[in-house]
Amino acid sequence: MNFTGSMERLLMFLFMAVMICHVQACLWVFFCSFNTDEKDETFLSKDYLKLTKGEQYLTSMYFIITTFSTVGYGDISASNPIEQVCCIVAMILGVAAFAYGTSTFTSLL
Repeated sequence: MNFTGSMERLLMFLFMAVMICHVQACLWVFFCSFNTDEKDETFLSKDYLKLTKGEQYLTSMYFIITTFSTVGYGDISASNPIEQVCCIVAMILGVAAFAYGTSTFTSLL
């Protein structure tokens, strides 16, 4: 298959966006696993820890995609310091990825 330079940039951007979202979702699941205390609040209901790892990943991917796409969220938010640090990193990466994606698509058009 012969791709043009702009098509390669687009595919590379999409691949990197998916990989960054995947890593952030995995980190979110990982950091939420630290919260085993019933008294502490987690970013979801206490039922989150009872979900299977696949369901936790899907919920976390939803959170990361809404953060990265700058759509925002109201149903999921950080509620302890570890989650707040993860949210800060996700928001910074999301803004950078959104700006890069917008500029990439603009230059392609």
